[in-house]
Amino acid sequence: MRALRKILLIFMAAAAGLTVSELLFRFDPTRTAILRILRREAANPAQENLRRLAKNEQVAGTETEREIDLLRAQFADEERFTTALASAGLSRPEIQERVAEHLSERQWIEKQIAPELAVTEGECRAFYDTNPQQFSQPQRYRASHLFIAAPQGTAVEIVQEKRTFAQALVMRILGGESFPALAGETSEDGATKARAGDLNYFSSSRIPPEFFTEIEKLRRGQMSAPLQSHLGFHIVQLTGSKPPRRLAFEEAKSEIAQTLANEKRAGAVAQLGERLQDSNFLEAAR
Repeated sequence: MRALRKILLIFMAAAAGLTVSELLFRFDPTRTAILRILRREAANPAQENLRRLAKNEQVAGTETEREIDLLRAQFADEERFTTALASAGLSRPEIQERVAEHLSERQWIEKQIAPELAVTEGECRAFYDTNPQQFSQPQRYRASHLFIAAPQGTAVEIVQEKRTFAQALVMRILGGESFPALAGETSEDGATKARAGDLNYFSSSRIPPEFFTEIEKLRRGQMSAPLQSHLGFHIVQLTGSKPPRRLAFEEAKSEIAQTLANEKRAGAVAQLGERLQDSNFLEAAR
């Protein structure tokens, strides 16, 4: 069971769509409560109710295949993916069935909580007025990065190979090659390579301290030596900066709305989870 839970949790993390740049910025998806509901536990009334209520949800086969592809991508190669399935006691048809079931349940949950997620401008304004400290914007920088993956736990010899490769890329740029072009060609951050590695604006609260410290040392247009983070190596070029200031309401509104929607989502999912625990919920929901 532990192996089965592990592979399913890996799948769910992949399904959240995390990218290198989002991990670098400590992206925190708001599906913790949903993941608790979706875990397979023996004799769990919530899971049984959810499974029965979601059984008529229609999920396209292409969605199921996409989620399986995301799961497969968490492993180094096809052989290791197949081995992981076997060690969890799962065949390909079984994992496909489990993924389709998970998508149906997630779709049902989204439909149930959707009416509770609306955020009004009045709610946004009230949040802005009562939390002024959150909108005092610190010094921000804009940078592009060229990323070479070497996450914690990677074999030492592979880390050294990646470091050598990153250093070679720096020399190519110093030799006249275009940073944006090389980012598009060689960066392993799929979320940013299509936009020449652009990370947009960020402050010290959004990225690891060691990364931000190196950014502060750069002048606009200047490129760093390869920086190592817990994810791998980054070649960073500073492209802009903005001084500290207070954000206007209109600038902050979309972020506030997302924050409030996330809070409502967490509350709605928690309440739904409680209701699903009730053995009478299935009859009440019909």
